[in-house]
Amino acid sequence: MTRWKWNWKTSPGPFNARKGDGMRSFPTGADRRAWKMYLCAFLLPIAAAAVICIRNGVYPFGENCILHIDMYHQYEPFFTEFLDKLQHGGSLSYSFRLGLGSDFAALFAYYLASPLNWLLALCPASHVIEFMTVLVLLKIGFCGLSFAAYLWQSRNGGRLRPAFDVSGIVFASCYALSGYMAAYSWNIMWLDCLALAPLAVLGLHYLVREGRCRLYCVSLALAVLSNYYIAFLLCVFLAFYFVILLLEEAQGKKKTAASIGRFALYSLLGGGMGCVLMLPEAIILGYSGSSGIHFPKTAEWYFDLASMLARHCFHVEVYTGRDHWPNLYCGAAALLLAALYLMNRKISRKKKLLRVALILLFWAAFSNNMLDFLWHGFHFPDSLPGRQSFLYIFLLLSMAYEAYKALEGNSFWHVVAAGASLYLFLFAAFYFAESGLTTGRSLAVTAALILGYGLILLLFQTGDRKFRLWAGRLFLTLAAFEVIVNFSLTGMSVTSRVSYTKNWDSVKGLLEEVEGTADISDGVEETTGELRIKVDKEKAAQKGLTTAGVFSQIMEKLSDPTSATTLSTDTEDFDVLVVNGEDVELTRETIKDLVLTVTKKDNTKEHVPLADIAEFSEAQGLETIQRDAQSRYISVTAAIDDNHNIGLVSAEVERQLQKYEAPEGYTIEMQG
Repeated sequence: MTRWKWNWKTSPGPFNARKGDGMRSFPTGADRRAWKMYLCAFLLPIAAAAVICIRNGVYPFGENCILHIDMYHQYEPFFTEFLDKLQHGGSLSYSFRLGLGSDFAALFAYYLASPLNWLLALCPASHVIEFMTVLVLLKIGFCGLSFAAYLWQSRNGGRLRPAFDVSGIVFASCYALSGYMAAYSWNIMWLDCLALAPLAVLGLHYLVREGRCRLYCVSLALAVLSNYYIAFLLCVFLAFYFVILLLEEAQGKKKTAASIGRFALYSLLGGGMGCVLMLPEAIILGYSGSSGIHFPKTAEWYFDLASMLARHCFHVEVYTGRDHWPNLYCGAAALLLAALYLMNRKISRKKKLLRVALILLFWAAFSNNMLDFLWHGFHFPDSLPGRQSFLYIFLLLSMAYEAYKALEGNSFWHVVAAGASLYLFLFAAFYFAESGLTTGRSLAVTAALILGYGLILLLFQTGDRKFRLWAGRLFLTLAAFEVIVNFSLTGMSVTSRVSYTKNWDSVKGLLEEVEGTADISDGVEETTGELRIKVDKEKAAQKGLTTAGVFSQIMEKLSDPTSATTLSTDTEDFDVLVVNGEDVELTRETIKDLVLTVTKKDNTKEHVPLADIAEFSEAQGLETIQRDAQSRYISVTAAIDDNHNIGLVSAEVERQLQKYEAPEGYTIEMQG
């Protein structure tokens, strides 16, 4: 008969057992506490995000939804199309319902490859938005769960301490509700890699220290499969972190060579397993603007150190634009503990130096155009900057957690010195930071939080064991409260679900449902050719221009002449225009010869041809909307087939229109 025996020494988790002598071992009190810890780490960030959604009136608790930026315009239609294919069949390689037809395999590889998305098959078509909302909440929870697993398993050599560790739960919530999550939670396809990153790093610990490679290989494969782009950023970090672990362990030549071999082999294996969708994606990217590598010729620093580090502050505005600002917030407590980490006597000097070196590398990558280009897959991000900053937050929080668990290695004066150094940083940020993204109020609240944390730690240093216990609880409560409030203030933006879903039942769609109608048109089928101008930010910056400045000058040249008066007839209005005879009319041909003007610091002017800093492409756009009595309108028309009565069909159309609730500011009139 097969028997099982609990083995604490070799067990990587609370419920793993091995074959051996003895009877089956049931979970102990310590085991049950371990599961409760994992459950709390999973549920706390979910609960916080869910309460914020309820507070923001997200359906069914209001009329809003979390669709935001590209989630609004792209991801929901992609999910809807995927649902239709799952429930009704259809090719996963191509779609005729997206735009004028679209390759679906490449779209699936980037946006829809998460294994969790297959649960969409169980979702009603009318609740795709709610499915996406629940999915975001679950992924936030998985981020907390995986980070807690990393903290506990990497620190305790593969097994948990019997005591219930509230600190791990709080730091896991700081990771799951960080400034990165607040800025990019709507990028639903990125969140899998945020949850898998701590497991991949934990697997790297196992690979180097114990030769166990399964967790590293599987988590890396899932990351690459779920979203190859964010997985690339993770792979860069894993390569650096592997070097750190090798230098920390100092295993000797044979063990080091074996670790390098395992890392190379299982990296290729994990990456290869996850790359099953990469071939069609690579082919499609070859035809897009992302093809080719254009390495920057000159080095550029985006901002000063004080301005960048101010992005750690409480209630700092999340940034998703094109000016490279990373989202670094993960709690003021993490800043204070990171400073204490450097002074802690229980943490080895080698470990500190290696992690500080990696922190400095992150700072440089956020600020320098060449490192930014390399870390983002040999391309500059088109908005949504600092996409690797979740890895920086992971590193900073892991250092902060280690410092918190080893506070006995810090003295009273260490706390004072750490607080003073942070106040100097806030002073520098207030007086020297160049960006308006960090307000004085944000710096002031951060200063108050650091003061509060510092006072609690000073009490911790001077009190007895029982007093330290209560000081620790107060510290963790404040840290959890801070990160949840910040996420509420900066994350989970909402839009009107009512306005979004109204577009599902267009007037054209209503006419199509009426029996007897034919040749239905909404007047926007016809398109017109247009010239699109794409500015190369790198080339423009070298000439002293910004993207906004370029388009401002173009719009000034394209602006219509001012109307002096209007002559009206019975059928049409004519604007009388006053123009300068010396101006050259811009056409599709002449705009390519447009010369821009740049004013230098010494007030001299330089002329820059637009063609030197921009690319031109032909595309199709909608025709101009018609006007009647200065009001814009669109005509939705339909004919009546030969087998139906015009009066009966018209009456049915009118009944359908009465059911349709037009968006605010719109009216519907039936004629003919």
